[in-house]
Amino acid sequence: VVSLSGGADVLNQGDLIVELNRQPTPTVEAYRRALAAVPPGGIAWVFAYRPRPGGSFLAKLEVNP
Repeated sequence: VVSLSGGADVLNQGDLIVELNRQPTPTVEAYRRALAAVPPGGIAWVFAYRPRPGGSFLAKLEVNP
């Protein structure tokens, strides 16, 4: 993925992707299904939770072909 907004370029180990395009991602499989639904070159909105300072954030990403 390519960052189109602030936050995505700072995804770190330990950050939890809670939703992808408004689809809950409670498991890796749910995340993979949501990501597979985004066409190559498409846009994905990622809502992530960061358990340390900085909190949650929304990031706009472009999915590479």
